[in-house]
Amino acid sequence: TQVCTEVEMVSPQGEIRRFDRLLKRTHWYRIFDYKTGHPSPSHQQQIESYTQLLRQSDDTAKIEALIIYIKEDASLQFVPL
Repeated sequence: TQVCTEVEMVSPQGEIRRFDRLLKRTHWYRIFDYKTGHPSPSHQQQIESYTQLLRQSDDTAKIEALIIYIKEDASLQFVPL
């Protein structure tokens, strides 16, 4: 398994997307997106766009995604997609 941080990819529209952390193996990826504050629909949309971007580069891959909210008290909330 390869662990990559701050991975940049360019969307078909020319926008730079930056994944916080990406684990990858052959035809398997897990995206981690770290957030502060409260869950928001825009966070879900963002990580779904990351998933679509990876799918365009490897359409046979299994892709998993996880949003991790870092709370003020240093606790974590995991939101799998």
